[in-house]
Amino acid sequence: MSDSELHRQPNVAFIGLGNPFRGDDGIGYALASELHKTFPQSSIFLLHDDFTPILSIFEQHALCFIFDAVAGDKPPGTIIEVDLLHGTLEELTNLATSSHHMSLTQIVELGRQMDLMPQALYLFGVVGKDFTLGAPMGSEVKAAIPAVVKRCGDLLKVYAES
Repeated sequence: MSDSELHRQPNVAFIGLGNPFRGDDGIGYALASELHKTFPQSSIFLLHDDFTPILSIFEQHALCFIFDAVAGDKPPGTIIEVDLLHGTLEELTNLATSSHHMSLTQIVELGRQMDLMPQALYLFGVVGKDFTLGAPMGSEVKAAIPAVVKRCGDLLKVYAES
């Protein structure tokens, strides 16, 4: 597969979660936007509080990548990758993602029950430190962007070749 074919991925969705006005919580939007620049035929969705649109995104796209800031005991900028189709929901539950109306765990479980899941579904969480309204995104969190973009590109290549 050529690089130009790889960059035309119309059945791929990049889903950024969070709030770009709350410091490190903006990483989800930043990652989805950066990947959409690299893969312009993909779809991009930026969701703030209500995760319910994710179900229709799952239904309409074969490969979905979800990006969000997470809180945890790991250093800021640590990347956590979860395969949401083959991993356990316990793994997702253990991640403290930012507060939303319906949790990502609940949305994934509902998608499974309704048979709306895509062929592949990945969550990339980046550990944040400062979620204060009006704060800038921390340099450690921003530094994770190139590694996540590369990893997503590698995954896209694998799926494109299969």
